[in-house]
Amino acid sequence: MPKAPRILVVSHTFHPDTGSRAARLANFCGHLTRKGWSVHAFVPCRHRGESDGLGGPLSEQVQGVEVHRSWPGPVYWLAARRAKAASRCGGQSPLRSFGGPFRMWLARRLLEPSIEWALAGLPAFLRTLDLVEPDVVFCSSHPFASQLLCLAARRLGRRFRWVGDFGDPLVGGGGLAPVPFWQKLWSGVESAVLKQMDHLCVTTPKTRRLYLDRYPFLREDRVTVVRNGYNPDQFNFQSHRAPPFRMTYAGSIYYPRVTVAPFLGALRQMRSEDPGRWGEARVRVVGPVVSQVAEVLREAGVELPGEVTFSDSLREMVDADILLLWGNESGIQIPGKVYYYVGSRRPILCMVNSPDDDLADLLRPYPLARITANESRPIAAALADLRSMAADHGSESAGDVFAAECTWQGQFEILDCILAGVGSTP
Repeated sequence: MPKAPRILVVSHTFHPDTGSRAARLANFCGHLTRKGWSVHAFVPCRHRGESDGLGGPLSEQVQGVEVHRSWPGPVYWLAARRAKAASRCGGQSPLRSFGGPFRMWLARRLLEPSIEWALAGLPAFLRTLDLVEPDVVFCSSHPFASQLLCLAARRLGRRFRWVGDFGDPLVGGGGLAPVPFWQKLWSGVESAVLKQMDHLCVTTPKTRRLYLDRYPFLREDRVTVVRNGYNPDQFNFQSHRAPPFRMTYAGSIYYPRVTVAPFLGALRQMRSEDPGRWGEARVRVVGPVVSQVAEVLREAGVELPGEVTFSDSLREMVDADILLLWGNESGIQIPGKVYYYVGSRRPILCMVNSPDDDLADLLRPYPLARITANESRPIAAALADLRSMAADHGSESAGDVFAAECTWQGQFEILDCILAGVGSTP
């Protein structure tokens, strides 16, 4: 009987994290397991009980995946110790709950602190490579986090097929490190990573074009868009939608890349002009909110229930009359929540800074979405239109075809083609 092909997934976030990247990997791993792959994952431990300090990686079985955990480095370890357990983080990575202002300051000037794992985890990663002997390594992170583990292993003579799965482009996309010295340094690292990689996956068409234009050595057939998606089975519950009218945003608001002031201005205008219709309307932001934004939202009467579990977040989406969505200044990022918004079959107000935003391009075919400039006057007009749509209970079925296209299934097929192309397939 032929031996099952082995794939090693490398990421700084994994089960039981519930962020968009962890959800992406959970779905990919589940698909590959069903396809007959022997799936392994190399990830950092989340709390003190998972590791004995500087020892080798610990192994456990998680939903058919052999998970190898290693010491994540001092900052992450202290963050996890402070969080005490995954439940204290609302299912998110411990760094999400640790040192908010300091973490943002560090990220704006250097990079995500998760880069330390690329240094602290290298010895354990090399041992895991020798143990697993993977046919392909699927590394999912920014170019400057866990991708560095694969780069270092290649430089140290390890031979393996390497598929990189990038998140938001931090350098080419005008990302987090604006200081020229760091821009130059990280550009060099990104170039080195891409030259070694066998295939690159990105999540939006603009990101793909950005990398092809920025790095002439990349061939078009080596860069593929593999979007996020949603699992329809996760919406197998009944809605409890009831008055008063509710508008909901689910997820993080990334200050200062997202501006909520125009929406709040439109809401004030509509409450003033038509208090009978809009006076009782509720607005909820479900998720972590930085203090600068939280203060503004509270002054406007916005409800801030804080971070909730993933399943409760889905319920918030289904129970909303309108879902709110903001694009950011770069226009090349599509947050993973968008696909769950579509899966909820609720009307969506999408506020963008540019008409050719990737987010707008994705949602334009969706009949339950209204895309508008992030300005008070057009937002008010779109809200009025969406409120009428929300009142039409038969409108939900109008989005069925588009919603079916946004499930994970189509992305699984693309992933299978990529793995076959690098010479690894069951």
